[in-house]
Amino acid sequence: MTTVYLAGAIDGQPADQVTCWRRKAAQVLKENGFSVIDPTEGKDLTTFYDPRDIVETDLANVDLADIILLEMNTKGHAYIGTAIEMRRAWEQGKPVICWGTANRESYFLRYHATAMLETLDEAIGVIVNGNYPRDTGSQE
Repeated sequence: MTTVYLAGAIDGQPADQVTCWRRKAAQVLKENGFSVIDPTEGKDLTTFYDPRDIVETDLANVDLADIILLEMNTKGHAYIGTAIEMRRAWEQGKPVICWGTANRESYFLRYHATAMLETLDEAIGVIVNGNYPRDTGSQE
């Protein structure tokens, strides 16, 4: 079974914003035969955890996944952990399917993303259909 890791903003973001898109993605992906790893599952997002536990667990989960679905939809957010997860997946040759409207001009994002879509629905569609086009970095 193909496993999808749900990467994206968590730190400093409202819990509903962090979990809403992940719940929707997980539901649709599971309905289509995928396994999903959600780094927010089972966590109290108002609690401060030991950084070592969070980082090591999240990176281990990236290692377990076959595909990364990466949210990049909050303008002005640093996305530090998300960028590290993206790089880790990219180094392993895993598809990084990015969605959102933030940071689209970033050379680093465009270089590492297998596909860049504007909406979650588009990104899920790419994963479900197994269509991973290589983004050339051209300006739209």
